[in-house]
Amino acid sequence: MQKEDCLLIGTIVKVHGIHGEVVLDTNNPDIIENIEESAFLEIEGLLVPFFIDNWVAISNERFRIKFMWTDSESVAKNMVGCSVYLPLKNIELNEAEFALKPHLLIGFMASDVTEGELGEIIDIIENPTNPLIVILKGNKELLVPMHADFIKEVQTAKKSVLFNLPKGLINLYL
Repeated sequence: MQKEDCLLIGTIVKVHGIHGEVVLDTNNPDIIENIEESAFLEIEGLLVPFFIDNWVAISNERFRIKFMWTDSESVAKNMVGCSVYLPLKNIELNEAEFALKPHLLIGFMASDVTEGELGEIIDIIENPTNPLIVILKGNKELLVPMHADFIKEVQTAKKSVLFNLPKGLINLYL
């Protein structure tokens, strides 16, 4: 499994107890609740599959997780700091869900119907009156208003977003 084929869902921040449980910080609580297969932990640069035995919500953004075959505090300590990923093929999200959780778009490739490929989405600026998507094109950052009329299609499996941007918007930055 490669990172390009996965969605980052959070980071293990600490051990919980002595029986191998860990605490996961996430911005994607809905995705955690729907895990059916394994999650992947990034260990020494590689994605290693771990099956979740049990999980309990601590708060809206924190979960206590018990992975199968992790039965000791020492094993759990080795997981602290690991990023947790889910395969994109197991995640089905529609445009409405991305509108509610725009940070899920970070890492997706952006393109426009007329301009072609724009670059990678690297950040979301969550301004209450005008949220913006930050796209890195070469060494320049493009700021695109996050508006439902501009997002034509989101393909989760391909990690791509197709925009239909107003004529001339991209030229402001280039």
